[in-house]
Amino acid sequence: MVRSLHPRVAGYVVVAGAALVAAVALQDPSLAVVGVPALAMLLLGLLGDAVATEADLDASISASERLLRSGESATVTVRLVASRRVPRCAVALELPPDLRCDRVPSFMVRLDRGRLVELEVQVIAAMPGELRVGPVLIESSGGAGLLRRRIEVAAVPIAVRPREERVRSLPRTSRVRVPAGDRLARSRGEGIELAEVRPELPGEHFRRLNRRATARYGTPHVTLRHPEQSTDVVLFADTFESPELPRVLEASAAAAAGYLAHRDRVGLVAFGGVLDWVEAGAGPRQLERIRSRLAGTSPFFSYAWKTIERIPSRAMPAGALVVAISPLRDERFTSALAAIRGRGHDVVVVEVTEPPREIRPDDSAAREVALRLARMEREDLRNRLFLRGIPVATLLPSDPLEMVLSSLAQVTRRRRPVGWR
Repeated sequence: MVRSLHPRVAGYVVVAGAALVAAVALQDPSLAVVGVPALAMLLLGLLGDAVATEADLDASISASERLLRSGESATVTVRLVASRRVPRCAVALELPPDLRCDRVPSFMVRLDRGRLVELEVQVIAAMPGELRVGPVLIESSGGAGLLRRRIEVAAVPIAVRPREERVRSLPRTSRVRVPAGDRLARSRGEGIELAEVRPELPGEHFRRLNRRATARYGTPHVTLRHPEQSTDVVLFADTFESPELPRVLEASAAAAAGYLAHRDRVGLVAFGGVLDWVEAGAGPRQLERIRSRLAGTSPFFSYAWKTIERIPSRAMPAGALVVAISPLRDERFTSALAAIRGRGHDVVVVEVTEPPREIRPDDSAAREVALRLARMEREDLRNRLFLRGIPVATLLPSDPLEMVLSSLAQVTRRRRPVGWR
């Protein structure tokens, strides 16, 4: 609690002091009478002004939701109860920049003894992150308003997670791991998906005997199947400062949820001004780790040249499918993609971008040339990545993520041997 005086107190002191000094200097006692009203107002205001203290005021702050998605809203409520009458009470709520509010979160209220006052503010989450709503600054003053006390109420945390879309068709790799999953392996073994029916060889297990084929051909035939196994997936998120960063975080969270639903091992590498990663893992806890790490990602501008040599090997396992999500604006990120592909990883790119600007008839010649050059540069970048074996699919703001990932899944499926699903 901070105790302070109103600026008018200084005015009363100046008037009363000037009158007293003038009376002494001019040896005229009548001049001192001029300062009597100011001195009386000052004494009455300071002695008779009752101001609420922390013991007299019970204040708290709460939020209707502690966990939000990007674009969702919550109601922040400030509750005030005073044990004595407070004529004037100014309440100001501090909000972080990533929480938008349609009005200024400040109020002027009067508190009666024992009456509950609730002040509500509607906030909208604009960016993912671990945010704090508050603190609340409460300034109370008495009837004369000369004496003021300032009380601060601690902030409450709100976690904002990236908005997620439900995706089912995902790009995948033919490199599988030993643990069970729902990705078909190239090898034959115990599984559900049919691989082939062939004549029996010495040492075949009797459970693989195909009765229908045996009866048809007159010789023992067995059924071979593809085992379902898991794969390693690394989400390579571009966190360099760009307008598309919120969409990058949302797409990364949605892709992580989709892969983990198929029992794959999923990791995250946030490659930007600050390098961060989550080692590959599986299960609901892994999804929550990735969501929390994405929520804590914020744009950080840096001129430092980043390379994949700074990424530890455990964050990018051998044979993992790398799903890059990026606006492809920064050359450091595109260079890292080429280096990852050079290490033997399968790489696919989801290009998060804005719709291309249309060339209008009334555009100037310079602007038309600039737009055409920008389009040519983007197309050349996609072609260079494709020649390195890195397919690129463009994700516009109005496009669902499912459609883009499905197109990449078709490209990766065509790379496999004939007859392989």
